[in-house]
Formats: sequence, C-alpha cells, structure tokens
Amino acid sequence: VMAKEIWCLPKRIGATLVISAAVIALVACGGSNRVRKPAMPGSGTIFAYTAQAIGKGVVFSNDTTVIMGSLINDPNYDSQNLSFTDSLTLHEKWRIDSTLRYYHESRNTNLTSWKATPSVRINYYLKDNMSLEAELMADYTHTNDPVAVTTTDTWREAIFLGYRWDIR
Repeated sequence: VMAKEIWCLPKRIGATLVISAAVIALVACGGSNRVRKPAMPGSGTIFAYTAQAIGKGVVFSNDTTVIMGSLINDPNYDSQNLSFTDSLTLHEKWRIDSTLRYYHESRNTNLTSWKATPSVRINYYLKDNMSLEAELMADYTHTNDPVAVTTTDTWREAIFLGYRWDIR
C-alpha cells in the first residue's frame, strides 16, 4: 500500500490531500512462513486507488470537510465511489454531519448500477462522552441489466434515533 500526503488548498483552510493505492493479491500463511502467491485465477488482481482531502473552514468557518474518491479495477467489475461529508459544530453542544455519497459500478456482464445516498445526522451532547443522536438517510439505486432485460429503481429511507455513551 502506498500513501502520499500533499498540501493542495490554501493554508487558511488547512486541508490535506491523501492519495493511496493498493494491489490486492492472495497471501498464504503456513506456520511462521508467509508466502506471497499470485492472485487466484478466479479473481485476478484487484487494483484500488483512493484520494481524500480533509479541510477545516471549507464550507463554514468552524466546520470540518472530507472529500473522498476511490476507484476499483477488478477483472469482473470497475467501480467509482465519491463522498462529501461536512461536520459543523454549533454552540459546543450541537453537531450536524451532512454526507452525500455516490457509487457507480460496471460489471463485465454489462450490468451497471449507481447509488446516491444523502444523509444528515444531528448530535446533542449531554456530557463530553454522552449524546443524543438523530439521523435521516435516503438511498436511491438505479440498476440496468441488459442480460436479464431489466431496469430497477429503488428508493429507501431510514430514520435513526439513539443515545450514545462513549466509555473511556
């Protein structure tokens, strides 16, 4: 795995860009001997590339923003994943996290699908290690399968209410 950190935005924003790449192959373990073997014929070698930028004060003066993108190249499919997350603290007791994710996949059978997932989470801190949480999430998925001659559109919504206690 390779990672490289690059300053890419003005220092007043304080953002960093992290780029990593990985090649996934089978590693067989036999006792204390680790032997690197080539990828199995059924799966092939998978290449994964990820870039992530983290910044403070990007959208609002007191927020933290994370932008991430990844690519996977596999003999059976290719996929792209993008996400944008912004975390905003209000009056020390409130935090709002908003996220937008996009995922696209193309398989070697010509099946394609994509998914868009927006979400928002609100935390109210009762104490430093205790909070009430509420999250609303929606998920829209579109799949096109020319082999089965079908197109599917799915819409899901979820609501979460909870109590969090971080034991330290």
